Amino acid sequence: MSYVFDTNSISTLRFIFQSRFLNFWRDMQDCVSRNKIISTREVKNELDVKFQSDEQVQKWITEMMYSLLQH
Repeated sequence: MSYVFDTNSISTLRFIFQSRFLNFWRDMQDCVSRNKIISTREVKNELDVKFQSDEQVQKWITEMMYSLLQH
């Protein structure tokens, strides 16, 4: 079974600090690499619009979505 992350799900993830919650992010990456978590290009487009003025969040979104869309 796969889980499709929508705009809200991915937006909320930015509050789970990678340096603080290492196990969460390790498990998240594992799920992404095994196609357990996926998303769509439309979600990426929505996030780009929502966070267009925040360069740091934009960078994070690009990295996160790159992984989610590769599978």
